[in-house]
Amino acid sequence: MSVRLATFLILALTYCAPSIEPRDAAERETIRSLTAQLNWASIRYSHFGRVEFTTESSGVAATRLVAIGRPATRDLTRLLQDPDRGVVAHIVLCRIWDSGLSGGSSESPIYLGDEIIGFSYEYRGLSWKCITSGACSADPEALSNNAHKWIARMGA
Repeated sequence: MSVRLATFLILALTYCAPSIEPRDAAERETIRSLTAQLNWASIRYSHFGRVEFTTESSGVAATRLVAIGRPATRDLTRLLQDPDRGVVAHIVLCRIWDSGLSGGSSESPIYLGDEIIGFSYEYRGLSWKCITSGACSADPEALSNNAHKWIARMGA
């Protein structure tokens, strides 16, 4: 590869790649407001084997963050270790940064004897559990490891 072509590619990638910074103060405030709404109620596992955003306000907030795209990255990465919002932040980041990928999720039942008491889920490397009472949780170490992977990926 010639020096001229290499220089062109570096400049093109530097100046044409979508920014991870909000465009203005209004967008920054919108992102902060939307990320504050994220919680376990933002997601559900469909009967078709996919993690989806719900139609509740927190799910709508997640959908809007995906639409905003990469400018929401910094605020979302700050949530990755949050026990109530880390899984949703991971899913939103995956939808933003890996939008061309499909699948990547799994579901398996959790048994107590012969009774199903909940489900274990996995989405592109992050696992969590939800029991039939509705309580969901992810292992704090798994959230921390996932956060480090995203931060390394973003170079933040």
